[in-house]
Amino acid sequence: MTRRTIIFDFDGTLADTMPDLVDALAASLPEHLHSGGRPARELVLELLQLPPRQMIQRVTDLTGWSPAQIQAVQMRVGADLPTRLFPEVPGVLVALKEAGYVLVMSSAGSESTLRDKLKRAGIADQCDFTLGTDFEKGINKDDLPRVAAERLGMSPEEFASIAVFVADLPTDMQLAQRAGLLAIGRLGSANAEVLTAAGAQHVISDLTELQPLLERLHPPVAAETVGSSK
Repeated sequence: MTRRTIIFDFDGTLADTMPDLVDALAASLPEHLHSGGRPARELVLELLQLPPRQMIQRVTDLTGWSPAQIQAVQMRVGADLPTRLFPEVPGVLVALKEAGYVLVMSSAGSESTLRDKLKRAGIADQCDFTLGTDFEKGINKDDLPRVAAERLGMSPEEFASIAVFVADLPTDMQLAQRAGLLAIGRLGSANAEVLTAAGAQHVISDLTELQPLLERLHPPVAAETVGSSK
């Protein structure tokens, strides 16, 4: 089946924000976590490699924060980050929209924070809808494919047959694999071998490679000519 819905992870895939995000999260950790001699940035990088539910539980164990407090820190950090799109992103998104793809932006942070980021980056108009987490309601990043399917009125299986997930972290590739989505890794924070080992079916260096890849994998079906003679 032709895959015409693309879920993009925002940080690290559309925007070059991961170094700033890691530094900001490290600075937000309680002081007692800095006192053991281990760099806070190293701890944050380790946490980002965990599946979403495990990461939330690990942060709770380390800090004593509730899921709501973790989300509040994420929102504060996300709101303060500069938004630097990778140079090719605006043109690629316009071309994908013109080609008829449904474009969905997602984040491990809240949906409201993500919408603000898209507006600041000037790409909100290319987004059909957004996906974000809500820890108080028990919705973390692992749940986003299911939420997307519900918004489109599809079963998870139907959605998996038409959707692509494009992201930069190994945990994102694992998420896509569990949901049955076509997993495409953007090289950046992990090398190709790490992304592939985590479940990426394809790896791209930048987003200009995405549409040609999708059209090779799933060529658009040519419409029949109305009134053509046999």
